[in-house]
Order: sequence, then structure tokens, then C-alpha cells
Amino acid sequence: VLSEVASQECNLEALRVAIDDKAGPLKVAQTRLSARSQRPSIELCHDPAQVRLLSEVQELTAHIKRLREAQAQSEMELLALTRSQLILEEEIQVKSHSLYIDEVICTQLRQPISIHSF
Repeated sequence: VLSEVASQECNLEALRVAIDDKAGPLKVAQTRLSARSQRPSIELCHDPAQVRLLSEVQELTAHIKRLREAQAQSEMELLALTRSQLILEEEIQVKSHSLYIDEVICTQLRQPISIHSF
């Protein structure tokens, strides 16, 4: 479980980095679109560069959305792994206590009993 938790944490960090890496190009494309929309009326046209900028913004936005969904899913899996780890640790503690009771306390109670007399 510990290795899975560590793997999931690495996965989350990689997703965060990927989202941050996409944020810069998205801002650049949005800034260029904004600058193009501020042009005077004669220069304001819908040319191939405008189309490409629009598609780039849409692609980057969709990609960031998918990365955020994957990040949310990864966080949910990490929470589930953490819960499983806590449950396993609690079970180990209960079993350790049960073994202590059986080996120490019950052994002391069984020693005076003579089986041969029955």
C-alpha cells in the first residue's frame, strides 16, 4: 500500500506540473486573441491565423480540463489508498493486541491447569 501511495503522489505531482506547463501557452494564445480583437476595424479580420489561435485556445482548454479531471480522479484514489492504509494499520494493531492477550495473559492462566488430571 505504501508503494501505491507513493506512486499516486508522484502521479499527482506529474499532473500538477503538466497543468502548469499548459497554463503558459494558453495565456499566450488568449493574449494574442485579445490583441487581435483590439485591432482597428479594417485590420480586424477572420483569417487563418485567427482560426488557428481559436483552435489552439480550445485545444489547450480541453487538454487542461482533461488533466484536471485526471488530477481529481487521482486525488480520490489517493484518499481511498490512505483509508485502506489506516484500516490495515488498525487491523494489525488489533491482531497484535489479540496475540499479546493469547501469548501473555492466557498463557499465565493456563499454566496452573493440569491437563493430566482430567
